Formats: sequence, structure tokens, C-alpha cells
Amino acid sequence: MVEKDFFDLWIEQDNSAEVGDKEEMDFYVKSYFGHGMTVNISIILETPSNTNETLYSDNSVYIDVDGSWDHSIDYNFTEEGYYYVYFILIDDIGAEWYELCKWEIEEPGVTTSDHDTDTVPSLSPGFEGFFVIAAIAVVALLYRKKHV
Repeated sequence: MVEKDFFDLWIEQDNSAEVGDKEEMDFYVKSYFGHGMTVNISIILETPSNTNETLYSDNSVYIDVDGSWDHSIDYNFTEEGYYYVYFILIDDIGAEWYELCKWEIEEPGVTTSDHDTDTVPSLSPGFEGFFVIAAIAVVALLYRKKHV
């Protein structure tokens, strides 16, 4: 079994946004799987007023063997407070990988960002779900090795 995780997800953005500005967010996926697959990618933004906006959603993104995917989105910050961006990838066996980015816009012209683009994404199911997903992944990898 490969010892590193199979996906890395990154979010990069301009740290100088202010209320009323349109700023770009860049999203990247890097696959370390030895095969291509179709994945589901969703990008959801939660605003300071607790409303959720789907910025991107596609359940048929194909990522080649050891491939990558990137996408840019412009967003207009309209209110002060905390913005959360959830970047979610669901792979071909249903495992969920995610990255989170948080902006705090305190007032027009003052913005801070809290994210780590080097963070390895985690599986979101609970501890018990991890074992089920790990078992499915092992069976899927063994099946692929025998049939490739």
C-alpha cells in the first residue's frame, strides 16, 4: 500500500480582499492514484450571514493517472465577517477528501486569511467509517491489479 495519501487538495487566494472587491480563488487537485478516475468536486462558500453558496459542482470530473485538476473562481465579498470555503472531492469509491479556507473581513480594506495549502486532506467519515472505506479501498486496489 502506498504510504502517502492519494489526493492533495489546495486552495490559494489573494489575501487583500475587501468588501465590494471581486477576488480570485484558485483550486488544485493532485492525484497519486495509479489509475484515472471520475470524481465529484464541489466548492461551497458559507458567508458571514450563514448562507451557503455553491460556487462549483461537477460529479463527472475525470482525473488522469497521477493527474491534476485546477479551477479558478472570482468572488465578490459583500459583507464583513467570516467566509468559509469548503473544497470537497468524492473519489470513485465514495471516500470524501476536503480542504477548508477561512477569510475574516473585518472592515473594508482589512482582510486576514487562515488556511494551509500544504495540509493533506482528511477523510470525513467517522472513525468507524474509516475502516469500512479502507477495506473497500484495499479490495478495489487488489481488483485493479488483477484486471489491469
